[in-house]
Amino acid sequence: MRSFWKGSIGFGLVSIPVKAYRATEEHGLGLHQVHAADGGRIRLRRFCELDDAEVPAAEVGRAAETGGGDVVLITEEDLATLPVPTLPPAPALPPAPRRPAAHHHQRLHG
Repeated sequence: MRSFWKGSIGFGLVSIPVKAYRATEEHGLGLHQVHAADGGRIRLRRFCELDDAEVPAAEVGRAAETGGGDVVLITEEDLATLPVPTLPPAPALPPAPRRPAAHHHQRLHG
């Protein structure tokens, strides 16, 4: 396979060659959950506790419990009206003074 990028990473006096290749295959195993006793496939279904019936995904909603055990339904409109926590804008900082390049060689006179 041909690499699409070649380069090197340098650490001081050491340079390590690097090649990058495209991912062309999925390497997942594709495992399933099964019942160990008979090999039957395990499915995750949504059941209503009150009706003891399966509920389609389109009918599933969000709710919050109150302190008294009551349940309050929360709609998408309710969520849209909630304030979104934001960070205050960072104050503008003056540009940092430029330092001389760090790669200057010190000469020892002896």
